[in-house]
Amino acid sequence: MSEHRIHRYDLMKSKMMELDPLSDVRDAIRQTLQSYHRVWIVGGARPPEEDMPVSLGPAPNPYFGWAGYMAFWSIELGSFLNAHTIAGDVVIELAPDVNSNENIPLLVARGWRN
Repeated sequence: MSEHRIHRYDLMKSKMMELDPLSDVRDAIRQTLQSYHRVWIVGGARPPEEDMPVSLGPAPNPYFGWAGYMAFWSIELGSFLNAHTIAGDVVIELAPDVNSNENIPLLVARGWRN
């Protein structure tokens, strides 16, 4: 997203309506990893689940409507990282007995593979 200082719902909505909303993120990750740097992912990246699509397509989705895009973007990012990184480590794991809004994993990805 082009604006990071404040949360702009209009930018989120337009991003959700794109055909491939994570293309710029994937390109930035690829360039970073190919340059021998690391990528840090706050909030984690979920691995793809069996029998679940890895993308919803442009919003609104016929079944999910406007909901679920953040979860599916996490799955899409997890699938991309799983396919193209050499190593990925969970730096901070989810802790038991912590409020789910404050319990956010931190991942780091290293190396690039085609």
